[in-house]
Amino acid sequence: MNNSFLNLTFFAIALLPCSCTEKSADVKTSEPAKPLKEEPMQVGASEVDGKDYAQDAIAYAMNSKDLGTWTYFLNASKWQAVVKSGQYTFLCVTDESIKRNERIHLKELVRPENKKLLDNTVGLSILKGQYRPEDLLKLKEVETITGEILKIDQEARTIDGVPVSTRYVGSPDLYLLVVDDIIRYPIVELKESVQRNSRK
Repeated sequence: MNNSFLNLTFFAIALLPCSCTEKSADVKTSEPAKPLKEEPMQVGASEVDGKDYAQDAIAYAMNSKDLGTWTYFLNASKWQAVVKSGQYTFLCVTDESIKRNERIHLKELVRPENKKLLDNTVGLSILKGQYRPEDLLKLKEVETITGEILKIDQEARTIDGVPVSTRYVGSPDLYLLVVDDIIRYPIVELKESVQRNSRK
């Protein structure tokens, strides 16, 4: 990863909202949220040369218009190399969802002292096995790379309470499936990190 790319990524993260409080349920954002329902990216064995297939799903996400932020955190975690050597599904959150859900302390995860928290949080977004949305929603639960079990609600179309979209990209070792929020976002720990660093 070159320096100009890192500088652009940190610049993008710095643009996240700067408020130090989580959004309450009564507060409405000034911009309407993008709908979750998007055209599905169908990937099949006979479609490997189609526009819906990527040789490297991580590179695809990093070069996309709206998936770079959360994929950057995957690349910063200890899982980056692991997911390229097995069969996994990465639950990727759009940049718009990060802003809409006011994940304002997300940049705290890249502090060296928060490396374990980064790995644990990103690990909850990596599922063992490759799943398209329709395949994932047939299950009742699924295991993450960290060994955690996430519950799936087929009727609500959620995983661990987070909505699953119909958008996905397939590659040989990693599927990327778009969801509406970060699984178990560690807001308490990240707020504590902000407070510790504000006292320095």
